[in-house]
Amino acid sequence: MRTTVNKSGKEEIIFLSQTDKDILIYMSSDVWITPELKKFKNEILERLEESDPAN
Repeated sequence: MRTTVNKSGKEEIIFLSQTDKDILIYMSSDVWITPELKKFKNEILERLEESDPAN
């Protein structure tokens, strides 16, 4: 879960999607050891930045 502030200034709880959960697993593990996996990680990070509503 994560929290965000809606348009009226009230905090809301947002449940993580399966994709969010998968990303958390990848980001918190030590699997980033090959160039291909590092590239995959960077692609995930770029997509997260593009879809971040705070930006």
